[in-house]
Amino acid sequence: MTGNYQRLKQSTSNFLRRILRKPGWDCKRFVADRRGRRGRRWEFATLLNSLLKGYLSNRSSLRSVERLTAMTSRARVPDTTLYDFVERFGETEVAGLRRQLQAQVRSEWRSKRLDPVGLPCGVVAVDNKTVWTGPAARAPAGAQLVQPKERPAYGQVRVVRAVLISAASKPALDQVVIRPETNECGMFAEVMAQLEAAYGSLFEVYSGMPVSVQKPTRVWWPKLTKATSSVSKGTVGS
Repeated sequence: MTGNYQRLKQSTSNFLRRILRKPGWDCKRFVADRRGRRGRRWEFATLLNSLLKGYLSNRSSLRSVERLTAMTSRARVPDTTLYDFVERFGETEVAGLRRQLQAQVRSEWRSKRLDPVGLPCGVVAVDNKTVWTGPAARAPAGAQLVQPKERPAYGQVRVVRAVLISAASKPALDQVVIRPETNECGMFAEVMAQLEAAYGSLFEVYSGMPVSVQKPTRVWWPKLTKATSSVSKGTVGS
């Protein structure tokens, strides 16, 4: 391990240590540990923080997260342990993580770190993303099944993601799985209502990609109209 890499690893670890001390990053405040009391070798926070570090390091598998913990933590966390841990997550845990995300964003908001940069007001981009694609037989619960012509069926998990693009850090505000029986348009009203309830006056304008046009063109609309009117690209309504 080179000296530059060691310094980078140490500075990154120090930064994460400072961040994880903040109340909004205390996972135990928002997510309950549903594991049995017997056989708990690993602390709940250790497992969640290992997954967080893997995400921040762009690790593509739990095996690579295990290798990361061997380099950056006091002990190597096996990928099988991480898999068993994540497999227990259900709707209750996901709802808790969403509340934690909202608490983190509100903390940044109070600290004046989410002020608009280059825009006159807060703007949220609302778009759909595909986060998983694979064989239909292995599709997780909530996946949409797609049957293309002359090709085997496959499953995909799509989400509606909201990002505060007016802030310098561009934090994600929320992410909601698109239900199998609908599409992103059918989710917009629900997502926007949840954003209003969680963040209120943090932003004033929504930005999105309309599905009715073939050429991608981002459209802006004031949130008070609930997407009933749009203004031209590059302008902000009031």
